[in-house]
Amino acid sequence: MFVIDDQRPELKLKNLVYRENSDDLVYMTDISVIFFDLASINRLNEFMNLAFTWKSIILIEGNDPIGRDLSAPLYITGYQCRDLQGFFHIWKLS
Repeated sequence: MFVIDDQRPELKLKNLVYRENSDDLVYMTDISVIFFDLASINRLNEFMNLAFTWKSIILIEGNDPIGRDLSAPLYITGYQCRDLQGFFHIWKLS
């Protein structure tokens, strides 16, 4: 599991890898799920090529789908909001 954030999370897990930036993610393979919290949703566009390449499922914090102004990168690459799960909503390629 990768966490990209300005601050290191307080979680201590063996499978948790922390990165301050997303510069070297192009070398990663087989990314099945990408989760965005609402505080980082403005970085969505940075990850769309990676998500599309691996046909990743995208989870976004909150039960209500984000507005069209924020979700434009998802729609442009063919993603649609498929399910609302209470704490997050799921986007998948059509």
